[in-house]
Amino acid sequence: MLVSISQGAMFAIQVPARQSLIPELVGKDLVTNAIGLNAMIMGITTMIAPAIGGYTYEFFGPLNSYLIVSFTMIIGVFMVGFVPSFPPKLISKNKSTFKKL
Repeated sequence: MLVSISQGAMFAIQVPARQSLIPELVGKDLVTNAIGLNAMIMGITTMIAPAIGGYTYEFFGPLNSYLIVSFTMIIGVFMVGFVPSFPPKLISKNKSTFKKL
């Protein structure tokens, strides 16, 4: 239960951070497509992940299922290293946020 709560809390932080990187990764002209693709993948994952989890639990048992999930999360942590880092943007105090849009 504690793991589920901590994963949910991390997901609440992760989604806005991921969404904020999209314009930097794809450029302004592809932002709409990239956000749509991201939403589609999240929706498909929400539908398919419980089925994969149930299959894994049934055939491998609870301990091995947890180990498989842990291993895939570790792979994800290492893959974050391949995301390019961007220099921070300087925020002008004179410009309006609406004018920047």
